[in-house]
Amino acid sequence: MDALFGERLARARASANMTQRDLADQAGITWSQISRYETSKAWPRLRVLLKLADALGVTAEALSGDGSNDESR
Repeated sequence: MDALFGERLARARASANMTQRDLADQAGITWSQISRYETSKAWPRLRVLLKLADALGVTAEALSGDGSNDESR
């Protein structure tokens, strides 16, 4: 995961028209943790990354920066 993870997460969340609370509810984590991810104060473990990607309809690789720039499935 690179330093731009938080920006990609925030952009994907905005594209999905979701609030941090909406995403947190869908992924089964707290909204404050979403905030920490988006401000690059924390990075998710793989299990949570997969839940975030699923909730947003993007690939885990697109969120983490480990794949192509194509953020859609």
